[in-house]
Amino acid sequence: MKYGMSMAAVLLLGTVSPALATSLPLPAGSGTDIQTESLYDVAAWLPSGESKPFLPQRQWTKHVSYQPLSLPMVPPNHQYAGVLTIHQKKADIPALAVGVEMKGKEADADFGGMFLPGGYTQEAGKKMLSFNMALMNSENILNEIFLKTSSSARTITGQLLPYDLLAVDMKQVEQLHKVKSMKDTYAFSVRSQVMVDGWMLPLYIRGVAAKRDDAYRFLMITGWDNSREEIDRTALEIMR
Repeated sequence: MKYGMSMAAVLLLGTVSPALATSLPLPAGSGTDIQTESLYDVAAWLPSGESKPFLPQRQWTKHVSYQPLSLPMVPPNHQYAGVLTIHQKKADIPALAVGVEMKGKEADADFGGMFLPGGYTQEAGKKMLSFNMALMNSENILNEIFLKTSSSARTITGQLLPYDLLAVDMKQVEQLHKVKSMKDTYAFSVRSQVMVDGWMLPLYIRGVAAKRDDAYRFLMITGWDNSREEIDRTALEIMR
C-alpha cells in the first residue's frame, strides 16, 4: 500500500506540474519546456511567498482523517502533502492529498481573474486553456520524463534498467471547469493506469481550485481508481 501511494505521489506531481508550468507564472529564470526540464526543476513550481498548507488546520470529522507527511528537508509551513483516509464500514480508503492556500497581492494577480462575479478575465481564460491543453498532453509529457529518468539512471549507475520501467496511460481526462453547485470553485480529474516494472496501478486524481474569502485554495487528491466516487465527494466537502 505504501509503495502504491508513493507512485501516486509521482503521478500527481508529474501530471499537474506540467499544466501549472504552462498556464501559471513561473519563477524568474525557470524554463517553460517541461519535456526538457529535470524533476528538480519541477520543485521550482511549488508554491512560495504567502502560501501555507490548510489541511492540517482543518477540523476533521469521524469519517475522514488526515496525517501530514513530515519531510526532513521541508519546513512545517510548507509541508503541503499528507495521507488522507476516508473511513467506511467495509474498509478504509487511503489517498494522497495536497492542499495549498495562497493570498496576497501576488496571488490576486495570478488567480483573481478566475473568480469574478461575471465570470473570468480574458487573461485568466488563456491560462485555464493552457492548463487544459497541458493536462490533455500529460501522458506524452510524463512518459518522456520517465524515459529520460531511466536513461539518466543507466548512465549514472551503469545498471541496464529497462526503459519501460515506468509508463502511464491516461484513460480519461476531465478538463478544468466550473463547479455549478459551488460558488467560486473549479475542478478537474484524471483517470490513469501507471505501469511499474510490469505491475499496473489504476489511479485517480481529483483537483479542486476555489476562492474562499481573500484566499485561494488548491486541493489535489490521488487514490485508487475504484474509489473515485468517494474521493470526489470528499474533495468537494473539504473545499466547501
